[in-house]
Amino acid sequence: MMDTLKEVMRAAGWVSSTLLSELLGGRWETPVTKSILDDKVAFGTQTGLARRRNEDRFALARFRAGQRWLSVAVVCDGVGGSQQGDEAAAIAVSQLISELMVGHTNSDLYQELDRAIRAVDATVSRVLKGRGATTLSVVIVDPAGSCFIANVGDSRIYSWTPGAVLEQLTLDDTIENELRGYDIRDASFVDARGIRGHLSQAIGEPGRSPEDLKVNIKAVDTSVISGLVIGSDGLWKVCEPAFHVLAVNAQTAIEIARRSLAMSGWFGGLDNATIIAIASLKSFGAYSWGGSERAGGYVAWVHDNKILGADDLDGAGRQALRSPAEKPISDNNRISETADKKVVKRQSASSKRKKKTTTDRKPVAQLRLLESSPLLEVSTDDNEGQPED
Repeated sequence: MMDTLKEVMRAAGWVSSTLLSELLGGRWETPVTKSILDDKVAFGTQTGLARRRNEDRFALARFRAGQRWLSVAVVCDGVGGSQQGDEAAAIAVSQLISELMVGHTNSDLYQELDRAIRAVDATVSRVLKGRGATTLSVVIVDPAGSCFIANVGDSRIYSWTPGAVLEQLTLDDTIENELRGYDIRDASFVDARGIRGHLSQAIGEPGRSPEDLKVNIKAVDTSVISGLVIGSDGLWKVCEPAFHVLAVNAQTAIEIARRSLAMSGWFGGLDNATIIAIASLKSFGAYSWGGSERAGGYVAWVHDNKILGADDLDGAGRQALRSPAEKPISDNNRISETADKKVVKRQSASSKRKKKTTTDRKPVAQLRLLESSPLLEVSTDDNEGQPED
């Protein structure tokens, strides 16, 4: 893992080593569901029954970028068949968040997303050299309710309101969708050759420059669309009609997270499945997440770990951190593990005040529909879920 960290630091200029360590390590084969922000947001992931490792990665983060707060949710699905799809997904998630933290913070969010995603594509390609690729779907919201979504690959973003029909907001980057732009009268060869559903592009794929990547970015009107669901293809591909029915009848974010992951397992668990459900985009963008919310700090959820990040940012200013020579990987970002628990060590002053708790539940093979709590809780914060001042 350390070799990958160093390679990413050299290729990207700077990336949060804390986030990247969590995304490369951690217990990604352990299923989890969790609700945060007064149940306005929920997330979950599971390996499934047919695969030995989970190549999906996700994170939610909140940080100050220039004069504004930004809240970000991102799901990446390592491309099956690539040697290091899980590493590609981990690098993509960590660098995307890092790029948005230290980038051109006063730019338009559309431009920021486009720039950050192309930088991620370049880094994954440079580090893995074609050995790994990944999809990417991201939502970014500011406290004023300005919201943008972007995707590459076939992970999806849906509009979601309890009781209402799901609407897919993103277009899958597949061969058949790519051919829609051409005057082809008979596209039956897609099925004849068995390439329906195959990706037409992915983050980090070889033989293409970042400038040629087609980044699909859309603005979302939060006065019309109240919530979103982000999911890897293992969430919906097993039986898309059932997924839609389930979503209509789910009344809360944690309900749709638990039920959709359980449904994926009921239909055979053929692929990794990951979901982030946001019941209220306005709350997601405006609420305090608790912790190190100050210039130079961030709060993030990765798997079932809440990270209060400040130890890999210094007072010299974020732009200065883009030089890898000036910011080596911190030895403070170590992860200690035992057979039954994992605690992320943090060295910042604010994190020392946080109470850490663990539970000793044994990992289960598959998520249960009525599972009521996460497998591991590493940090609690009484201020989480409060409106921003």
